[in-house]
This record gives sequence, C-alpha cells and structure tokens, in this order.
Amino acid sequence: MARVRSTDGEGAGEWAWAPLHLHSCYSFLESCIRLEDLVEFAVDEGLPAVALTDRNGLYGAVPFYKLARARGVRPILGAELDLEAGGRVVLLAADGAGYANLCRLISQRRFMGLDPETGLQSDAGRLAPRFTDAQLTEQSAGLFCLSGHRQGPLARRLAERDWEGARVAAERLSRIYPGRFFLELFLHSPGDAAILRRLRVLGEELGLPCIVTPDAHYLTPADRSLYQVMASIRTLTSLRQAHPEKHLGGWFDLPRRDVLARRFPGERVAVANSLAVAMECDVELKLGEPIFPEFSFLDGRSPEGMLRALARAGLSRRYRTPTAEAQARMERELDVVCSLGYAEYFLIVWDIVQEARRRGICTTGRGSAADSLVCYLLGITDVCPMRHRLTFERFLNPLRLKTTGMVDIDLDIQWNRRDELLDFVYGRYGADNVAIIGSFSTYNARSAFADIGKVFGLPEREVRHHSKQLPHTAAAQIRSAGSRLVESEQIPMDRPPFDRMLPFVERIDQLPNHLGMHPCGVVIGRGGIEHMLPLERSAKGCVVTQYDMHGVEALGLVKMDLLGLAGLSVIPDTVTLARRANPRLQLEVGDLDRISQHDPHAWALIRRGDARGCFQIESPAMCSLLKMLGCKDLEALVAAVSVIRPGAANEGKKTEFARRYQGLEPVCYPHPSLSGVLGDTYGLMVYEEHVLTVAHSFAGMDLGRADLLRRAMVKHRGRDAFLGFEEEFRSGALAQGRAEEEIDRIWALLYDFCGYAFNKAHSASYARLAYQCAWLRSRFPAEFFAAVLSSRRGFYSQLTYVLDARNHGIGVLGPDVNESEAVFTTEHGRIRVPLAQVSGIGQESVRTLLAARARGGRFGSLAELLGRVTIPREDWIRLARVGALDALGPSRSQILCSLEVILWERAQQCSAELFSY
Repeated sequence: MARVRSTDGEGAGEWAWAPLHLHSCYSFLESCIRLEDLVEFAVDEGLPAVALTDRNGLYGAVPFYKLARARGVRPILGAELDLEAGGRVVLLAADGAGYANLCRLISQRRFMGLDPETGLQSDAGRLAPRFTDAQLTEQSAGLFCLSGHRQGPLARRLAERDWEGARVAAERLSRIYPGRFFLELFLHSPGDAAILRRLRVLGEELGLPCIVTPDAHYLTPADRSLYQVMASIRTLTSLRQAHPEKHLGGWFDLPRRDVLARRFPGERVAVANSLAVAMECDVELKLGEPIFPEFSFLDGRSPEGMLRALARAGLSRRYRTPTAEAQARMERELDVVCSLGYAEYFLIVWDIVQEARRRGICTTGRGSAADSLVCYLLGITDVCPMRHRLTFERFLNPLRLKTTGMVDIDLDIQWNRRDELLDFVYGRYGADNVAIIGSFSTYNARSAFADIGKVFGLPEREVRHHSKQLPHTAAAQIRSAGSRLVESEQIPMDRPPFDRMLPFVERIDQLPNHLGMHPCGVVIGRGGIEHMLPLERSAKGCVVTQYDMHGVEALGLVKMDLLGLAGLSVIPDTVTLARRANPRLQLEVGDLDRISQHDPHAWALIRRGDARGCFQIESPAMCSLLKMLGCKDLEALVAAVSVIRPGAANEGKKTEFARRYQGLEPVCYPHPSLSGVLGDTYGLMVYEEHVLTVAHSFAGMDLGRADLLRRAMVKHRGRDAFLGFEEEFRSGALAQGRAEEEIDRIWALLYDFCGYAFNKAHSASYARLAYQCAWLRSRFPAEFFAAVLSSRRGFYSQLTYVLDARNHGIGVLGPDVNESEAVFTTEHGRIRVPLAQVSGIGQESVRTLLAARARGGRFGSLAELLGRVTIPREDWIRLARVGALDALGPSRSQILCSLEVILWERAQQCSAELFSY
C-alpha cells in the first residue's frame, strides 16, 4: 500500500489499525452498512481484521464471518450492550469461550422484564434490555471490553465532569474484565475533543490502556444522508427533527487511514492497541459440522442400526411382497444416508411423525423428501417413490450437500394442532435445546416507500394511498414500476418530494428492519443451544434465534420445518364431523390412504372444476385446468399440480398437455431415448425431476451432476449458472452417440424450461391430499364445508364457501346458544354457524357461555340463561339481534325487549346493593 502523508507530517500509511466498534445494517436502522460492502472496504483498505458490534445482538455474525474469511479478513464477533448501570459498552469475543459467553449473555435478554403472572415480556423488557454487573461478571471469560463512545458509561459522566462517577464505572468494569478493559477514545465532532482529553487523563490515573476505534454507522461520508433517513425511520421523526438517538452531524463513518491519522494525530499507541486487540481475537466457528440432539429412544442401538431396522420393518409393512428392486433401492438409500451421517436427522423426523400419529394429528412429509423410499418406509411421507418413479438424488445428493449443508425434510401439520406437536418437541428435547428460527424482515418497494415517505413529511393518508399503487417487488425496481404498471403511473415520481425520496427508497432495498419468526422453522440442539447462538424473546413470548435459517444451518444445528397447513386440518375435521353425524360410520383418517383411487364421484367433482375447499385444486386457474383436462386419474392430477406452475405453464404446456392427455394430439418425444422418461407426461417436460432424468438418459450425466444442473435452473441462480453445465452436457451426449442437431434441440428444451416448477414428489404429495379432499367432499359435503369454514384459511372468503354450500343444497343454520359450538358443525346435513361468528362478540364471552352450557346443560329460558351466564350487555344484544336466542322466546323482538328489561333490573339491583352499605 502506498505511503500516505498526514497533515502533521507523520506517515498515515504506518498507522496499522483495526475497526473494533462498528454497526452494520443488522443493528436495524441504526446503520446502513451492508456486510458485503464492509468486507470489500476492508480488503480495499488493507485492514487485517474488522469487528462487527451490532446493538444487543449477533444477528449478522454468521454471514459476516463467512464473507470475511472468504476474503482473507479476520472477522471479530462482538456486540454493543446496554447496561443497567447506564450507558453502553462493546464486548469482543477473543476465543470460542468468549463467543459462547457472549451468546449466553445476549440470550439472557429473554428473561428480562417477564411478567411473573403471564410469563410474557413487557414492551419495556423486550425493547430496552439492560445487562447487570452480575451478568457481565458471570459471562466475562474470553471477552474484551471497550468503554463505549458518547453513550458509554464513562463518556457520559465525563461530559458532565462527573470524575468520581467515571472513575467508579471504570474501576468496576476493569474488575469484571481484568487486563481486557480499554478506554475508547473517539472524536465524532470537534466538541468531543474535551471528552477525549478527560478519557486519556482517566486512563493515566487508573493505569488503563486507551484504544482508538471510531464508532461507525456508515461507511463513507457520502452515506451520511442515507443513515440520517434510516435513523429518522427508527426514531419516528422527520428528516431534520432532532432526537437523542439520531446523529444529525459529526463523523460516524469508517475512516480511511489518512483520515484516522488526521483525526488522532497524537494517539499512535492507542491506534496500535486496536490492532493488538484484534490479533488477540480468534474465534473459529465450526461451520457445516452436524450437531444432533441426544436421543432417549435408542435403547443401546446406534442411530444407523435403528434406522436400518425401522426401514426394513417399513418395507414389509408398505409392501406385502417387496420386490428385489425395492429392497435394493432401500439398501442404497440407507448406505447414502448413513455414510453422510444423517441417520440421527431421519430418526428425529420419524420420532415427531410417530408422536403425531399417536395423538391423531394429521401430518405428512412434503417437498423432495417424498423422493426417498426410506422416508416412505418410515412413514414420514405417504407417496410411493417406486410407483411414481421418483428420483432419490433430487432429495439427497452428496454433491449438492457439499455446498448447501444438511438435508432438509419438511413436515406439513394440521394447523389447529401444530402448537400441540411443538409442545412435544420442547418436552422431548428440552426447552433449553429448542427455539423458533428467526427471520429478517427486509425492505421492498412498498415498505421502503411508506417508511421514507413519512420521514419526508408526506401525510399518512397519502403514504398509504401511493404505497398500495406499488407492486410487491424489490425497492431497487421502483422506478421501472412506474413505467410498467398503470397504477404506479399515478405516483408523481419526478416531483418533490418524491424525486428526493426515490434514491433513498432504492438504496435501502433488502436491508433488514427487524427480526421476525420463521413461519415453520424450529431448531433443535443439545446441551443447551444458548452457547451456540444468541436467542431472544418475541412479542408473543416465543424464544427465537437471532440467526436466520441460513445461519442456523451453517452452524450445523438441526432445522425442522413444521408448517401448519389448513388443508390438513380439513381432512381430520371432516372425518370427525362425519362420525359424529353417523356414529356407525367406521372411518379413520388413516383409512383415506386405502380408499379407491378410481372413485367416480370424486373424479366427477374434479372434472367439473367443482373443487372449492379442496386443497391445492380450488383456485380458478386449477379448476379451469382440471375442466380442460377432463382429469380422471391420479397421475394426471399429479401432473396438473405441477403444470400450473410457471416453468411449465409459461411455455404453453397446459393446453398441449390437455390435448395429448385427451388423445386430441399425438404424443411425440423430443428424442427416442426419452420415451421412458417423459411417458407419464405424454412427451412433455413438467417436473423438476425431468431435468435429472433427461440429462441422465440423453447425455449420460450422473444423476448427482444432473441434479446440480437442475439446481442451477432454480433458486434464482440465473441462466449463467445453468449455461456453465453446457460443455459437460454436450460432451456426455456426444459420448452417447447423439448428433449435434439433437444435442442443440435437447439443450434448448432444457434452457427454455429454466424456471420454477414443482418437483414431482411435491406434486404427488399434494395431489394425494387433493384427491382425499375431493373424496370427502363428494361423500360428506356438509361436514366438509363445515370443516373448511372452521379452518378460516381457504383460498376464498367464508361467504363464498357458504354460498357454494347453499348452491349444492346444503342449508346453513344461524348461531344458537343451545346448538352452536366453538367451530362450525353439522345438524342433519345442514351447517351450524358457531357463536364466535357473531360480529363483534368477545371470545371470552363465547368461552363463558359454552362452559356454562357444558356444566349445566341446555338453557330452558331467557331468564335461566341470564341467571347462569354473565357476559357484557353489548354481547347479549349482539346474540339476540342475530337470532342466537330465538329458541328462548316467541319472537326476536320480544326477546330483545325482555332482554333489556332483565338487564336493566339486574343493573338496578347491583346499584342498590352497592349503596346499601
């Protein structure tokens, strides 16, 4: 690096240092520094190490660690913490023990501010945690402590000339971190010079070393305006409005060496101390090494031995007379699973599924897991991969796992009992070993425009109006949206203040603004996970990881996707209602896997497109496709679930597939070698697996390599990654004796298919559920619609389902205090509306009324009802007006009058009793 001269004549190029106090975008609106830009800056500047010290968290630690290591920069993991004694300090992990202690310390936030009665965290406890000296002391090993800047416990006191308070605070922290406590010297504005001198004097008096490391909130001075916009969003202020948490002026950039030398001309030793501390910090995260929980059900067996025993037992259960092909495939899959060290993972999933079935909770594996015969034999999935000719490599490809990490099995669970199964997971593996995986909410066009519009002073009404005119797209594309969409054209983007807003809207694209919860992800560890990754408590009381799913996977922790699915709730709820309507009916949810797949009533319903409420096939697009197909078998339904997706549908495959399926167009194959591969889809590429099988059959590619080709086509990797396989494909095809013209045609076919398509395993799993829904609806229509209405999560509104039920001759009965339940039920082929559907009624009132009826039986009169149940007057009126009390009187108007009289008399009586003392 070239030697740079500072203004005082000293060589700035000799000022080797390391930034140790730096906020990234993972401080959530306290910084606009992206991790990629930070590492690039460090490389350009020749910085040997950089610390990441986001406020009260390690949210970006894993991606920062990976990015820095990849570019040869030493990543230092730390955090800026708020103290109960006042102020903030910076903690830096020196080693693995320090990282573990920092994780534990941050995780203790989840116990701060808990309400002793509810166990939930108050807003004050959740949003403003304060760490005590006792907590710092307990978790002090392996950590360096820096005294902080303007908000530090020392600087705040010295600014007020409270020498004694500053001295006490410094001595306290130096006792907690002996030999590892440094006084931070800072100069963010000319006014900080006096505090800097006082800090230096305090350090000399107490014998404490000083360190120079600016508190960076943006990379360069040019980013200051963006930081001020983000700080205004965070503090709910306008752009120029002052706030204690906003730095409207000063220098909060990450200075280059020459700038650092000019700002701190006499602090060469303190600057050098930053590099000395950095070289002492060497945390090595063991990424990619699987960490499995402890099992209590192995009974002395090895995980591999137990998995093999379960799979072999499942082979006999699933197939009466297993074929040699099934036996060989099972052993091959088991060998791959065990050799990769994933036997424990399969056992965890099996354990959860077994418990779900024991409790009668409907669950099924989805996604590519259905490509695995072992998953089918364990009961994790319910689609036979032999029958549907599913490819195991699509699910578990050792070549892919080298770059993507652990294999992933997703479970769909009936949504109204998902929490029950989660409670089992917490109980089985220990609450200290389980947490909900976090996810980061990031800015898109709408959210960025809305937040920045408020900062620039736009009225709330105008912000909402214009935000709704923008598409759900990246904020970086907001200008192009104005020219592409009619709605967005109404936004005057070239007029003030919109013209000043848009550059900021584009620049905060994809920046995280807060931590949320993954919709279905759960992490399971061992020995307590709070030393492996930081945790916090959500507003709803759930313990959530500060790392997202990618960070959790990188650490090797087991990640489970337990997704609540409304469609799975409809099936068991329909069966329950059907048995209740007909006590002699012998039907269990498990029996649906053994029903005829050629039921004429179910297929007639599907062919008519009359499938409202049926999982996956009720949308207008699907109903139209099924009518076009005249669908009459499960294989066609599997194809329909996939052909509706963009990868196939955008290529005009819907019409072509329908015509070939109906025999209106001859079936032809792109190449004779593909007749066995594309036979079930009439010569058309429909599934993701077709990329594997076409590349394998036509070009002789290994299925593992073919899967990498398939992966290059999806996950938004773009066509460049896909084209990187072209040479391998062409050389393999030539070795198979294919002609150049044939190779060009098949490669073009794959290239055009590049997009998002369902994998066949996923399509088969969802088609199975769709058919079961159609079978149930064709036989128990009233019970089916009642279950759909209770789920409240269908494709259409509840009113649409009610009207559809009436169109099919199913009556709908209003709410009734003696007949209605907590959910929709049926009575003699008609649907009964629950009390909770009464507009405006409180849920506590509904619970109180149902509990009273369960204890004392039906209500014989209005007087009896009012005598046994106490709920707010407004709820009584609501019930009466909708007819829920009609059975207790001669007419609704008379009931309303009687109700008013009784309630008035009761109020008078209470008033008299109140003043009788």
